[in-house]
Amino acid sequence: MFEKISLIMKGSRSVIYSAIIKQTQQPVAIKMPLENADPTILKLIDREIFLLKKLSHQNILSLITADPTEHSFVTELMDGDLFGLIDRMDEESLPLKERWRIVRNLLLPVSEALTYMHQNKYIHRDIKPENVFFRYSNSDPLSFDVEVKIGDLEHGAMITGQSGRVRSKHLRGTAQYLAPESAKNKLYSRESDVYSFGLLVYAMTTLNLPYQGIKPTQIINFILPYLHDEIDISNFTVADREHIEAEHGEFSDFSWTFLCSYQLSPFWVDEMPPDLDSLAKNCCQICPKNRITMATARETLMTEIARNTELTAAKEDSETSSTELHVSAKALIESTHGFLNPSTPQTKSTEPLRPLRCNAASW
Repeated sequence: MFEKISLIMKGSRSVIYSAIIKQTQQPVAIKMPLENADPTILKLIDREIFLLKKLSHQNILSLITADPTEHSFVTELMDGDLFGLIDRMDEESLPLKERWRIVRNLLLPVSEALTYMHQNKYIHRDIKPENVFFRYSNSDPLSFDVEVKIGDLEHGAMITGQSGRVRSKHLRGTAQYLAPESAKNKLYSRESDVYSFGLLVYAMTTLNLPYQGIKPTQIINFILPYLHDEIDISNFTVADREHIEAEHGEFSDFSWTFLCSYQLSPFWVDEMPPDLDSLAKNCCQICPKNRITMATARETLMTEIARNTELTAAKEDSETSSTELHVSAKALIESTHGFLNPSTPQTKSTEPLRPLRCNAASW
């Protein structure tokens, strides 16, 4: 069935190959567990197969076929993940405005996929650059014009209860991208996906994570002492508030700065555009109910992309008009050469040039 099978990567739980389907010549990716994988790993892969069968969206990896007995499945083949694109943007030293334009275009399909999942009562639980994949739209490996799709759904879950939350026996996801309530109580929800998306926004924009020089376990341990069971800011005592305000400034604005007070990336102040800055902060509120929804995040990105497209078009029109005006003025000057006496060659005046004066009222 397959040919040209080649190893892409070998992880701690599974191995992924690229291959070509003989009958259709379609390039695909094959994911299977490592040999002698324990039942926990097999359940994760089975969960991913289940979710890929349930979800159908242009920005989610498409399942081609699966073999439940072997705990393996086949999806469309992508060219890389957003982590690789972050490295490329860093290496190429793109102008800030161009980088931000690319980032918005990369984040929008992620927000669309998560909006679709949340509307259908599914959550991802492990949003990060390494789990968002891309494929070059024009086969140009130097281009940032790519298709974007989220994958690695092995930690995903369906929301079944009225609370909108799922409690797990084990931590799911990646520590650097965990929402506070997930780190403390192993609670996951649409809001925890939103928090992770906010950190993705930050990482893509600044090419860094807000937690610099700190281990994943330290991130969790740093957060936990200040969180209550329901992660409700109103439950904080007066002493809690006074301590936070003394250490991290105004209580009302501590939600982002408090969590990131361990050496924020230097790009935070100078290189975070207002729209992406606001989007990241609105996603990363400590209290889940204070976070925006993925649908709102999606609308925010769409609005900003449209606004910047209009500004770029207006700038190009202005530059075109300026060029055309310059050409017209030059043609007018050339057409009037020798106008006073066309048959007589013009001689240069020996008098010094005098400033041109005109009476605007006479125009």
